[in-house]
Amino acid sequence: MPSSPKTFHPFPRFPPEIRRVIYLLATPPRLVKLDEYPEPNRTTYDEFLASFGDKVPIPGNLKIHPSLAYFAQNWRNHIPVNNNNNNNNNSNNNNNNNNPPRECWNVDVPRNPSSPRNIYSSSALPPAPPPLQTTLDSYGFSSSKPPYRPWTPTADVPEISAPWLADQPKLAWHFTRESILYSTAPIPPLLHTCVESRQVLMGYGYELAFRTRTAGPRTWFCFRDDVLYLRLWWSGVGEVLDGGQWNVGQLDAVDLRRVRRLALLYGTDAYDERAAVEACRALRLFSGVEELFLAQKSLEWTWCSELDVASKGVEGEGEEEEEEEERGDAWGWVECDVADALDRTLCWMSNLYCTGYDSRFLIRYEKAHNGDLSGFLDESLERYETLLRQERDRVIRLEGQTATSSSSSSSSSSSSSSSYSIPSPSWKMPSVKLVTLGPKPMLRQLLACRKRYWRNPQERDYRRQKLPHC
Repeated sequence: MPSSPKTFHPFPRFPPEIRRVIYLLATPPRLVKLDEYPEPNRTTYDEFLASFGDKVPIPGNLKIHPSLAYFAQNWRNHIPVNNNNNNNNNSNNNNNNNNPPRECWNVDVPRNPSSPRNIYSSSALPPAPPPLQTTLDSYGFSSSKPPYRPWTPTADVPEISAPWLADQPKLAWHFTRESILYSTAPIPPLLHTCVESRQVLMGYGYELAFRTRTAGPRTWFCFRDDVLYLRLWWSGVGEVLDGGQWNVGQLDAVDLRRVRRLALLYGTDAYDERAAVEACRALRLFSGVEELFLAQKSLEWTWCSELDVASKGVEGEGEEEEEEEERGDAWGWVECDVADALDRTLCWMSNLYCTGYDSRFLIRYEKAHNGDLSGFLDESLERYETLLRQERDRVIRLEGQTATSSSSSSSSSSSSSSSYSIPSPSWKMPSVKLVTLGPKPMLRQLLACRKRYWRNPQERDYRRQKLPHC
């Protein structure tokens, strides 16, 4: 056998092709969690409503972004449709019946100081409503400059009137709030190592992504490899733009269509049709998704004393080497295993969503298959896929559209808003996986628990022993 080489070759002397491969192999796919700042919750919502009158004294200060057209299938039921404006675009028709004046809006006009109402008096009268300020076109004034329209109004994408929206601060919060999207996921270190490694990764696809309507992109992301993770948002103020619970409405439509790998914290079992409706609304916006990861468990806030087995060592093995702590908020994923539902420690922390409340679907499957649970996760996965496919087909029938008719209708839109045309309901069904998400140290503990379970299932099965106190 040839002797091992004794000469060390410095890295810069490798051919550029080999250096490129090394750079890419040293940068594995990441799970990137997106967060919004300010966080969309009841507090920020109330603050927006309280300051809305000061920020928007006149409707001209409200800017309707063209990207809102992409979410029209979710918000159009909240908007009054002016059929005259949508169906009659003949500029030569000056009939006032076909072009009614715009609505009036409220302007906070300063009151006369000599007014008998004393705001400092305990017997002050209730505040009178501010006077109505009408628009100039109500009095016959006209202008050759056309009004600003971010898109051409249609039945599917109606116009959002700025004067009307100025009187609807609750809806304006969804349409016009200022926010940024960021992630605490570690930035690939080779993006900041040297010029060559940065150029290789950027050439491969790493870029700053996920802009909002009011801020630029701030998150390094590779649309080819990285997985975008969306958690459930319980804002308590309803969802208007995305029609779901994942706070998708602040993302730019171009970024939404480019995502290839998406992870959703599903949070329900495989028989919940309502959850499938919300998931399909999100998948319609992410029309280019090829892999869908349905999170059955999140280890973000999970801890149990018996879970710390990797550092203690599994019985019968030597102590495992202590691994370095992950940089930043490094998350990952592993596919689900039956041990996650049966191990007395893992099921006590939090069970898989697909097993149902109190593991009722798991118990039902066990009885139907004489105690054999090897096919439970496969059946659950098939059930999830069936629900998603049925909901997609239902929407297609309801809207009476196909991929062909949708593409032909989108081609008739104006070129300025073509990148924000409403997505087709006939999105491609991605491949689906059931996974567990969490910080990488927690995932290592999870894998150690699985190994311990499969070494002695009879001892670790929760159905045969008392649950531990964690």
